[in-house]
Amino acid sequence: MGRISIFNVQHWDEQTYTINVISNSSISEFEFSPSLIPEISSKISLKVSGVEGTAGFCRIAIPNIIVQDFWQGNYVVLLNGELWPFKNWTETENTYIYLGYANSQHQIVIIPEFPQAMLLPLFTALSTLAIAITKKRFLKKPKRNA
Repeated sequence: MGRISIFNVQHWDEQTYTINVISNSSISEFEFSPSLIPEISSKISLKVSGVEGTAGFCRIAIPNIIVQDFWQGNYVVLLNGELWPFKNWTETENTYIYLGYANSQHQIVIIPEFPQAMLLPLFTALSTLAIAITKKRFLKKPKRNA
């Protein structure tokens, strides 16, 4: 059994969504950080704390518009900055993320996972851009007469 915490959040599209958290830990500092490029930098974070030495759990219900439409279903869960195993399932309106941990104070962050297939094209594009800028600067330098 756990307490239910309800958080109303607003995304860049100015719609209000509800994120529900059920946990046997105390929840504090809940934050939803939207982004104009949500699949890169939007995140959900919260702090949990409980009696040390006891088992803690957290179940987070996130509207599918955030998980599926904005994150394309790719996300990871971090506990104190480390990748953390979790269980998830999706229903009509929400995706549920469940994780367990040893109680104390923890920071939970859910962020979109950058698709591996995008890394090589992104690296290639950035490298090409860097070479073009460097080449342009080199060509613009005035030549000195000896």
